[in-house]
Amino acid sequence: MAIMIAFAPPVQWWFANTGLVEMLIYMQLSVLMLQKYMTDSRFAFRLLYLFVIVICAGGYVLTFYPSWMIPFAYILLALALWVFIENLKNCKMRISDWLSIGVSVLIFAVSMIYFYHMSKETIRSLMATVYPGSRFETGGGMLNLLFLYITNIWHAVLGDGALVNVCESSYFIDFFPVCWILPVLALLRSQKKDMLLQFLLFVSAILGIYCVFGFPKTLSKISLLSNCQATRVLVALGFCNVLLLIRTLSQPCSVCSSSVLKSVAGSFVTVFIAVQACKTLNTGFLYKNKVILFGTILTFFVLYFCLLSFKSKRRFVWISGTIAVTLFSSLLANPVRHGIKSVENISVLKTWRETHLQKPDAKWLIENCDYPITNSGLLIGIPAINSTNVYPNLDRWHLIDPERKYETVYNRYAHISMKLEEVPAASFDLLNPDWFSCTLSISDAKKLGVSFVMSNRKLFSYIYSGDMTLLAEANGFYFYKINEVAVPMEILGDELPSFEPTETSFPYFIDSENISSRAISLAGWAYHENDDCDVYIGIEDKTFKAQKVHRPDVKEAFCLENDTQGFSATIPLESDLQSYTLYLVNNSKKEIYRKTISISKSDDLDELFSNAVDVE
Repeated sequence: MAIMIAFAPPVQWWFANTGLVEMLIYMQLSVLMLQKYMTDSRFAFRLLYLFVIVICAGGYVLTFYPSWMIPFAYILLALALWVFIENLKNCKMRISDWLSIGVSVLIFAVSMIYFYHMSKETIRSLMATVYPGSRFETGGGMLNLLFLYITNIWHAVLGDGALVNVCESSYFIDFFPVCWILPVLALLRSQKKDMLLQFLLFVSAILGIYCVFGFPKTLSKISLLSNCQATRVLVALGFCNVLLLIRTLSQPCSVCSSSVLKSVAGSFVTVFIAVQACKTLNTGFLYKNKVILFGTILTFFVLYFCLLSFKSKRRFVWISGTIAVTLFSSLLANPVRHGIKSVENISVLKTWRETHLQKPDAKWLIENCDYPITNSGLLIGIPAINSTNVYPNLDRWHLIDPERKYETVYNRYAHISMKLEEVPAASFDLLNPDWFSCTLSISDAKKLGVSFVMSNRKLFSYIYSGDMTLLAEANGFYFYKINEVAVPMEILGDELPSFEPTETSFPYFIDSENISSRAISLAGWAYHENDDCDVYIGIEDKTFKAQKVHRPDVKEAFCLENDTQGFSATIPLESDLQSYTLYLVNNSKKEIYRKTISISKSDDLDELFSNAVDVE
């Protein structure tokens, strides 16, 4: 059971989010402390147990995620009530014990009041949001998702889930519906009814009815489940079902079938229903290839068969198989890393940090990217205005939505995708309850106080207009500075600096070449040893100086001393272009090197790569 819980897919995939792991720790530890308190009569130790219970209670409340706090509280109540009833007769209470309990309750209450006073503005802001503050849930519609756990074994391998993402698709591997059938049979066949089994089955039934059929509004409000999404309640239900299943299997009376034929038939029917249920949720997940489909069917057929005939060798096969499946499904979700080099050595983050140091207090916008890339800067201490907003900054969004037309979209906990376009007014679109997109102009970005932009695309139109300056590029991501005043690209005229032209070759590479009827946009790199060089682009009788760009990848590849070998340029066109000239002006040696590039050949990557390879 420990492995089924500690390495369960939701525990591992939600490891750093929403406090799920902390809730499980506080909940289970508090139950253990209650059991210890009621069986240990030593006053000093009872004080210690109370102290831990107070910490667990405070920590549980401060996770502040009702969607999981409330359904898990039902399970906590069932476990605590069972421990209390089981040990009540042998628990001797003294006046000092009652006083210590009273003091503990007082300490807990004072602590919660203090935290509320310190955080009340944030709490009020969060409760005033459309999501999650103002939602009213009634549950229902989750029948097929009860079987989704069979797809979890492929999460770590595929890096994808059957639903929106891996996290949202992760559930406890509880072997539903067997986890319900066996406890019912155990209670019907046993003369002495197991109290814990009854409590857990009762809680599981409440949560299950809420998820599958839903509650009336009044009952949802009374039960507090109106604050809980059914998809979140399913995680708590899965946890309860695991406890239910393990408790049933530990009972002395046998509830498993002795008939091999019945076990085979039951396993076949269960696997068939589970696969069909998952197919309705996402046809393409289990059916991506035959290995995934037949691997899932075979694995769970064997596990269901061994579970339904839980005896001798089959018991060992089920225990070993369940441990293997659980570990395979989530062990790689949080790979072990030694130190932080795995983050520091990511070229994009290294370039980003170096760019950010130019103005550490500046605001960033991550453009044309979705979660989790929008949160990647947090790894190196660089927040962006569209990093996940735990609670909304309404004053900020009102700057570009003064009429508050879209307030119901952005007044929420949300992941935020933003895109720069030439639009007359900013617009917001709700993509999911916790995800919206914003399309805005460069002037709107300035209103938000944005100074720098990271994007996965080349924003050459803004470079040409002078609204932006390309600062660096790394592994397909581009780092721009927003100019306070538009500075159009400098045109130098017909003549290059009066240096001596030579036939010296130089390494270069054109990363991209985009041509329209109005302009040509180029990006790449060129250098000559460790000399100070500038790049010019010659088109017909005009010469344009390109913008220098940091290229740490070139620096590392060729063991150079600096990383400013990159260049970018957007140049206006007056006629069809057949070729252009790439000039490398060597300021150190006062020489000029040139290379004429035909448009028809400039897309030939083999030729372009050869220029770099020859020098190496």
